[in-house]
Amino acid sequence: MSLPYYYEAGRESERGTGRFAFSYFAEDMEFEVGGQRIPASEFRAFTLRGFGEEGTELGHDELSETPLMIDNCWPLLAGPKLHNWSPDALSVVEDEIVPVMKELYVDLSDEKLAKELNFGDFSGSLGFAAFTRENNSLGLQVLGNCACLGVCYPSGGVLSDDEQMKDGFAEYGLHNADTFTQVNSLYAGIGHLARRQAELA
Repeated sequence: MSLPYYYEAGRESERGTGRFAFSYFAEDMEFEVGGQRIPASEFRAFTLRGFGEEGTELGHDELSETPLMIDNCWPLLAGPKLHNWSPDALSVVEDEIVPVMKELYVDLSDEKLAKELNFGDFSGSLGFAAFTRENNSLGLQVLGNCACLGVCYPSGGVLSDDEQMKDGFAEYGLHNADTFTQVNSLYAGIGHLARRQAELA
């Protein structure tokens, strides 16, 4: 399996990947970064320095086998295993991700807002959604003005030349996700899929 150029070059120079496996445990409302569990109420996506247990940085040979990865900043890097859309994986997208995002959204919202929200009334670009795209990537959306997470376009930090996906790898970034609640709910959705993809493999 080919790696993005950035990591192939790093392997040759013996530079580390700087990436940690990333997933979300909905039953505990906890993210896992490099083997370390972090409550969703304490997780800050953009200030991860110090997270990840010592020695759990992914090696170059592990990148292709890890569904979802994070480093000290963003965007997320998804591997080929995240985009392996078996019937079981598609059922996770269709049946599980939106409830996971909604549950965390309500938990992180203030109590008054959470009680007033009637999620059934929100649709289109204002509500919750999880879907696959024509380029075989994942699209997620939470309550807000098109607050969403998807493949970086035209390119991210390690995929270049306007490639949205290369050899099953893709970088995922946020759009209009301006609040802590929106960011963590979107990260929970893709993190849940990463965990389930690892279990389904």
